[in-house]
Amino acid sequence: MEYYVSKNHDRLNERVFAPETLTDKLCLNPKYRVTLNRPSEQVNILLDSGAFQDIKQEQRLTFHEALDRQLEYEKQVGFVSKFLVSYDRIVDESPTVQGKRLKRRVSKGKSERYVEETINAAKFLSDSRRELKPRRLILSNQGVTPDQYIDCVKEVLRISEPDDVIGLGGFCIIGQVPKFTDDYFQVLKKVLPLAKRNGIRRVHMFGVGVFKVLVKTHVMCQKYGIVPSYDTSSLEFNAVFGKVLSPDVENIGPAGIHLRKVFTKEDKYELYHPRDWAMLNIQMANFFWEKLNDLYPLQDENNGYRPIS
Repeated sequence: MEYYVSKNHDRLNERVFAPETLTDKLCLNPKYRVTLNRPSEQVNILLDSGAFQDIKQEQRLTFHEALDRQLEYEKQVGFVSKFLVSYDRIVDESPTVQGKRLKRRVSKGKSERYVEETINAAKFLSDSRRELKPRRLILSNQGVTPDQYIDCVKEVLRISEPDDVIGLGGFCIIGQVPKFTDDYFQVLKKVLPLAKRNGIRRVHMFGVGVFKVLVKTHVMCQKYGIVPSYDTSSLEFNAVFGKVLSPDVENIGPAGIHLRKVFTKEDKYELYHPRDWAMLNIQMANFFWEKLNDLYPLQDENNGYRPIS
């Protein structure tokens, strides 16, 4: 499992927040201006599309505008991303009249339009691939039911190439609505063999931070020789509230991470600083995935187990 740490700002409670000094894998978003505290050529950057953030006011861009925003952001920050995400249409976030988001799925009728838009976004990025090299494409997928989701994946696979990544969107909701976990695994069980038959070697989970889900995902993916990855800002966000990454599987935080509440509000700045604990949580997560990769390396059906390259 590869963990792309979300960096949405340069400071956390007034201290420099630079996870790129701990890891070479970052998830950046064109909606958030940041600086890099490490040479950009040493960092593998997954550049999101900003589609999730655009939900708030339903201010959708055209596919061309969304891509221009990503490329302009690269120039402003000073990097060329390793992975570039298509501008999908999110199905598990609903805006309210006041412009706030709710963690709930859109209606079946609305989802059909959203899925069609998601497929078209993938097609647009695929059609632009020659001009976008050396970036690799993450072609995102959506759906409110497993069948609808798989239909979306099948259409996206038609325009994919082996170096592309199949992005699994629409499941960040399982941290707050666990009942959708079953749907997620129904989708994953069908996506992995489809991806393998199409020569795809990577899948990426957007915003899924539930450790027990990610661990099972890793073990499922390694059987197909597919590298899984995910991004989340949960470890940073929860550190603000005094929560520490814990092996206690019975203590699951609101974002689905195994976090233990260690400090109180009164302890903030007296016994802990959120930036320091965020950085520690990130280190602990990376250490966990390193050890799990050793235990469950990628499996090649012809040659048995082999290390991830």
